[in-house]
Amino acid sequence: MKYNTVLFDFDGTIADSFSSGLEVYNKLAKEHDLRVVQQEEVSTLRDLPLSELLSELKVPKLKLPYLVAKGTRLLRKNIASIDPFEGISEIIRQIRPQVENLAILTSNRTENVKDFLLRHQLDTEFDFIESCNKLTGKAKFIRSICENVGCLPEELVYIGDEERDIKAAHQAGCEIIAVLWGFNSYKALHAENPTHLASEPDEILRLLGL
Repeated sequence: MKYNTVLFDFDGTIADSFSSGLEVYNKLAKEHDLRVVQQEEVSTLRDLPLSELLSELKVPKLKLPYLVAKGTRLLRKNIASIDPFEGISEIIRQIRPQVENLAILTSNRTENVKDFLLRHQLDTEFDFIESCNKLTGKAKFIRSICENVGCLPEELVYIGDEERDIKAAHQAGCEIIAVLWGFNSYKALHAENPTHLASEPDEILRLLGL
C-alpha cells in the first residue's frame, strides 16, 4: 500500500451521528432563533456545500464558533445512542496492521470520540485523535499531522464524508476517499473532485490496495 498514514474523519464517516446531530442543531435553532430543519429538507440540504448550507439555514458566521462548541458538548449526552456505520469497525480493524499510523481528524470534541471508540471496542485501533474544534481549516491540521508523524502528504490519505473534507485534503496535498454514507450527497462530493469515492465500507480496502 502506498499510504503509511490513514486519517479518518469521525462524524458521518465512522459514526452514524446525523440523527443526533440534527436533533442537537434543532435544539440550538429554537434557542437562538435559527431556522429549524424539517426531515423532508434533509436530502436537499445534503447537496449543499458548507457555505451555502449555513446561508440557507441563516446561521450568522459570528455565532458559528459558539454554536459548534455548544453543539459538540450537547452531542456528548447522546453518544451512547450513536453506533458505527455497518461494516466500518471491521474495516478499521483490517487497516490497523497494514499502516504505520491510523488516526482521526475531527471537528467533534476529543472526549466524544474517545467515549464512542471505547464503547465500540475501537479505542486501541487508533494512534491518536486530533480535534480541530471548528468547521473549517482542516488543511493546516493535516499538514501538521504529516510533519508530526514524518510522512509526505502523498503518503497520507484522508477518509471523509463532506465536501469540506475534500477541499482540505486538496489544500494539504494529500489524497482523499470521499464516502457516500455520510452527510453530503454524491452530487456535492463529486463536484469537488475527490481522489476516490466509496459507496460502502468494503470499497475502502480496495481503494487502499488491501
